[in-house]
Amino acid sequence: DVTVEKGGSLVLTTPGATRAHVMRSGLAKVRQRFVVEDGGFLEFAPEVLILQRDSRLVQDTHVEVTPQGELLYLEFIAPGRVARGEIFQFEEFTNRFLVTSQGKPFAREYYSLRPDDSSVGPWKNAFPEPVYAAFYCFSPKLTNELPCRENLHELASDDLLIGATRLHRNGWTVKLLAADLITLRKAISTTRSHLYATLNRTAPSFRRY
Repeated sequence: DVTVEKGGSLVLTTPGATRAHVMRSGLAKVRQRFVVEDGGFLEFAPEVLILQRDSRLVQDTHVEVTPQGELLYLEFIAPGRVARGEIFQFEEFTNRFLVTSQGKPFAREYYSLRPDDSSVGPWKNAFPEPVYAAFYCFSPKLTNELPCRENLHELASDDLLIGATRLHRNGWTVKLLAADLITLRKAISTTRSHLYATLNRTAPSFRRY
């Protein structure tokens, strides 16, 4: 539960991967709430979330951004440990993500992934061992186009799918699906740099990409 007050600036990350472990019963729950007030800036950039064998996880995130606040939010997901040969061997992952401003929804994602149904089909059809990331960027500086959009689309390759889409009002999302973790990390780093430049901010280094 994090609040960035008026004029504040915060970069929040994690020191290592978040791992969803095997569940003998029930499920694990992650609840996240972020508030960004006018003139505030928040970057939330966690390390990769790894959905390990037989795990069941529900992640519920709500972000409230005021009209003059800025947000750069990253989701970063791997459907298992490649080295353990357990790609798509988790039980279920449910993700509920909501961005609001003055109580009105600006972005909403709600999906469940299960390896035993068609929900993971687009991932599996793209690459044998896919990894996924998504940026959500909101700023009063983004009233028109995303200046770096063409640069981002030029990152696409045989090992990387990427697309930038406008959200409600001052928001954009950039989604990436890669063939492997190394490719995705490089793409995340480049995308982050472009978005920071668009916001006219200097990106602090995590020294890990």
